[in-house]
Amino acid sequence: MVYKIYGEGLSTEDVDLMTAAIPYPIMEDTYRWITRKGAEYDRELLESLNQVRFRTYFGSDDTGFQMMFMRDEGGYYIDVGCSRLIASGRIGVIPAEDVIDWTGDGPILRDGSQKQFDAVILATGYCNMQKTVREILGDEIADRLGPVWGFDEHFQMRNMWRRTAQPGLWLTGGSLLDSRLYSRFLAIELKAALENLLPPPDQLPLA
Repeated sequence: MVYKIYGEGLSTEDVDLMTAAIPYPIMEDTYRWITRKGAEYDRELLESLNQVRFRTYFGSDDTGFQMMFMRDEGGYYIDVGCSRLIASGRIGVIPAEDVIDWTGDGPILRDGSQKQFDAVILATGYCNMQKTVREILGDEIADRLGPVWGFDEHFQMRNMWRRTAQPGLWLTGGSLLDSRLYSRFLAIELKAALENLLPPPDQLPLA
C-alpha cells in the first residue's frame, strides 16, 4: 500500500518528486491511515504472530514501518514468507526478556532451562550511521558530524545527501527509492563544492 502509487501508470521520476513533496503533517496522517488499513487486512496473521509471542508494533504514534524507517527507529522487517512459518510454529521465537544468560550450548531461560539450537538469530536492531562513522573515522569526526538520518527541525534528513559539519564527508543511504531521487541533488552539490561554487553554510536558507 505504501508504494501502490508507483504502479498507477505515472513515471517513476514524477512519483519520486510527488512523494518527496508531501508536507510532513500530511505524510504522518497518510502513513497512519495506511498502517491502520494494513493491520485490518493482516489481522489474522498479526494475531497468530502475537499468540506465539512474536511482538508486533505500529510505531510510537501508529504511523507504521515507513515512518520508523525514516525516523531511524528500526524495528521492522519485510515479510517474504517467514511470518507464516513463525505463526505456525515451524520457526521458534524466544523473547529477549526470557533469556538471562548464554553458554556455549545455548541460552539459559528465566525458568532455569537451557535451549540448544543449530543456529540462533539475534535481532539486535539498528544503529545510527554516526556510530559507523565513529568506528571508521574516530570520535572527533563523529562528534562533529552529529546524528545521521531521522528528521531535523526542518523535517529534512540529518546529514544525508548534503554538506555535513565535517568538510569532505558526504553521506548517502536508505533504500533505492530514497537514493534514486536524492543522489541527484547530492551529485550537484558535490560538483558545486569541487568547483568552489558552494556559498558558506550560514548564507543558505537551511544550514
